[in-house]
Amino acid sequence: MADSDKSQQENGEVNVQDDDQAPGETMDTSDTDSDDGELDEAEEEEDVAAVALVFKEKGNEYFKSQRYREAENEYTKAIEKVPTCAAYYNNRAAALLLQEGQTMRAISDCKKAVELEPENVKALVRLAKASLKRGFFDEAISAAKRALKLSPTNSVARTELNEAEMTKKRQQRAKECVASGDFGQAHSMAEAGLRRSPESKDMMMVKVECMIHDDHFDQAYNITNKLIREYRRDINLLYLRALIFYHMENFDQCIKHLQQALMSDPDNTKCAKMIKKVRKLSRFRQEGNDAFKARQYQQAVDAYTNGLEVDQSNKSLCSKLYCNRGTALTKLNKNEEALKDFDKAVDLNPDYGKAYLRRAACLVSLGGVENLDRAMHSYTEAERHLGPSQEINQGKRQLKIELKKAKRKDYYKILGLSNRENSSEGEIKKAYRKAALKWHPDRHSSKPEEEQKKAEASFKDVGEAYAVLSDPKKKEKYDHGYSLEEIEQGGGAGGGVHMDQEDLMRMFFGAGGFGGGGMGGHQGFGGGGGGGVRFSFG
Repeated sequence: MADSDKSQQENGEVNVQDDDQAPGETMDTSDTDSDDGELDEAEEEEDVAAVALVFKEKGNEYFKSQRYREAENEYTKAIEKVPTCAAYYNNRAAALLLQEGQTMRAISDCKKAVELEPENVKALVRLAKASLKRGFFDEAISAAKRALKLSPTNSVARTELNEAEMTKKRQQRAKECVASGDFGQAHSMAEAGLRRSPESKDMMMVKVECMIHDDHFDQAYNITNKLIREYRRDINLLYLRALIFYHMENFDQCIKHLQQALMSDPDNTKCAKMIKKVRKLSRFRQEGNDAFKARQYQQAVDAYTNGLEVDQSNKSLCSKLYCNRGTALTKLNKNEEALKDFDKAVDLNPDYGKAYLRRAACLVSLGGVENLDRAMHSYTEAERHLGPSQEINQGKRQLKIELKKAKRKDYYKILGLSNRENSSEGEIKKAYRKAALKWHPDRHSSKPEEEQKKAEASFKDVGEAYAVLSDPKKKEKYDHGYSLEEIEQGGGAGGGVHMDQEDLMRMFFGAGGFGGGGMGGHQGFGGGGGGGVRFSFG
């Protein structure tokens, strides 16, 4: 059978060594007499070689039909019969190379074939191929050069040599890029290298470092899972796995891997420092949680702040610490500060549903149309990540009411009532008197026209606000989010919001209280001019 490794990976065919005469096979051409014992021994050797040859032929048939495991078994039987045949080892190496996880055994068989036949070019080429697959670049280069020395025109050996040299350079370049912080280029180099050396440990570890940098922790974890089965004591691998567990917030496994690394290298300062950092972070987080549960909100804020100062690279954990600190700040009525923390939480982790939910509640507390619009977006994001819930549905219903309120005139703000819905009748009257005096047009009659118009509009709003808030039924509807139109339609004793500003002024200031007759003489303020300005709302 002709042997060519060129298309091995493409079509599953790797030509196996097929000699017309198996090693150890002898032909009895002697006419000399021998005793029966010698003749029996020669015949037995011939029989063993013939049986081995049958196994090899059967292995070849399995190989051609891509049944590599069965082919391996037949070649093994042949080797057991004739363990000094290089061709059998070389054939088994070909079958092993096409089975997952068997590359090291293939390398061993290639070496055995070369040991038996140092000038076996086919075995040397296959050794180069297997070594390159494993990422043993120096061994691959050496084997390919030996093959070329024996067969200078061997194109397969030349290809393996070029690939090994190029892939070695890619690995070196990838490591340099990691060291300089160019993870994008490092990832590209590692991916290119792994296409030719898919089992290279160093190349896979470069890829893992890049994935950790890009926050692809699940993918990085899967790669290290494959590596750890073979390299359980590799300190760098243990450290990378610890780093993955750290970012996945599995602190117990993180510390376990670091301690295992320290058992092999007690002086490893990198691992020792990381253990201290992880324990410190864990302690601050727990202190914050305990303080929050005890309703010691300022202590909780302080603990979460301490945790955030330890390490900002752990985005997942910092996102939760910001969210927790924001929640504690809302309990202290520090909603502006809390909002900043919730914003940071979702910036660090855009999939953090709970942070969106808490930000929505914070924005509702802050009020205002802009904040309430943002709150609706936050509720939508929370529902997208957490799924529908009663809490979200209730929050959205209440938010719609608050939005409706926010888009009306804020009568409490107009009158300067900080207690808002809890303002008493006396507080409302006092606030109205103060605001009416402040914005009365006569006080602004000497000012520029623009300021006069502003004062007149504000004066009208003051009267309108008092007309609603001084009426218990209208105030109740207003507090429940009714629009002015709905309040008017619902009517009251007077069938809507109708209150004469002149009557209000008389109520508070008497018939001649303000003196003068500016702005056409506002009756109730001592003006006597014609056509007093009357405010009627309804």
